Amino acid sequence: DVTTLIQFLQLPENNLGVSSQPYMRYFSVTNYFKVFYPSNEAGASHPAPAGDGTQVDNNLGCTYGASSARILTCARSRVLLLGSYAPPDAANSLYIVLVNDAMFGGTGGSGVCSVYTGDRMAVVFIHEVGHASSALADEYSYGTTENNRVVLPNCYWSNADPPWSNWILAGILPNPSPVCTYDNYFKPTPAACLMESDQPSMCPVCTAAVLRLNYEAGLNLAAPRYPGQYEELILVNGESMVLRINNRLP
Repeated sequence: DVTTLIQFLQLPENNLGVSSQPYMRYFSVTNYFKVFYPSNEAGASHPAPAGDGTQVDNNLGCTYGASSARILTCARSRVLLLGSYAPPDAANSLYIVLVNDAMFGGTGGSGVCSVYTGDRMAVVFIHEVGHASSALADEYSYGTTENNRVVLPNCYWSNADPPWSNWILAGILPNPSPVCTYDNYFKPTPAACLMESDQPSMCPVCTAAVLRLNYEAGLNLAAPRYPGQYEELILVNGESMVLRINNRLP
């Protein structure tokens, strides 16, 4: 499974039903380390009532949700401890747990994600990495509203003047669509992003959020966040630099 995902990130074409972009373009400048420590039992626990009550003795405490079988989590402290066996770079590390279980599920956030190893592993992998690496929000409904203005990369509290307005004016994106995590928030595209549903790729806004995270590793784009064609860019960096234009990058 590790080899499958490494090849998925490296190759431009695959038969897994989902694009590895924008992560593929950074494959050559990313280090990948595999850490394996066998559990007494393979797979994750399936607690009732959502599951059949099976308890699995795995070393990372991986379990599906008792109320939602799609939620697959592992104990964060155990994941970070096991991950510490890889060369350390905590500020720029992402910890991905492949759980040897065929039941669909996963979670991601704050630098850690868990992914099942069934048929749709690649789709869940890209989705959860989006959560864990770039704080992308789910673009489907959580069945609740949010009165506070929570800042999310790909969801906005109003359909007027979202952060990606320049792309709307340029005709790249449609007007915002309702429901993005919260029922009163709006998303960039309707049913066209794998952060919402089983789609083959990310929408432009989610892609930009991932790219921005990579750029900020050495170069911070202070403003504007989604520049128009003729807007002035303000770059923040403490050192002198040489900027080059590469037509292959957005």
